[in-house]
Amino acid sequence: MCKRTAVSLLLLTLILTLTACASSSDSSASGRAGIQIVQTSGVPTVARNVQGPLQVAYAIRVSNLGSEAITLKRVALQSQSEGAYHISQALPFDVLIPAGAAEDVAFQGQAQTGMSLVGANGPVTLRVTAEFDSPTGKFREIATRVVNDRTSVTGEKE
Repeated sequence: MCKRTAVSLLLLTLILTLTACASSSDSSASGRAGIQIVQTSGVPTVARNVQGPLQVAYAIRVSNLGSEAITLKRVALQSQSEGAYHISQALPFDVLIPAGAAEDVAFQGQAQTGMSLVGANGPVTLRVTAEFDSPTGKFREIATRVVNDRTSVTGEKE
């Protein structure tokens, strides 16, 4: 009975992970802005299995898909499911993005390491909520993205 429960939980986790990955297309909810995010920092191999707080650096590219300028006002990150680390943070911004253009913004977040097999350099599924102002009103885009998705079982990039 215990093995069956463990297998069922593992299968459920796999299904939820695949569902999250399948829903993370590059198109956005309102079609007014596109969101891409990458993690730009890593943990040295010697410290990848250390538990505790972790400063993580990101770069986000926001593409203005509309015909009027928009202003990025806030970005919120929320880790989804079990991963290399957990993060829940929102940061204010004031970045003008002209119509048809894209802007890159770098920032850091405070995370807590998780119980990942590959340590702190493993993959993390993030829910990214970007809030904008525009001449026609406020709007938000929400996307789910995986960062560090090409990490091997050793914690090194493939």
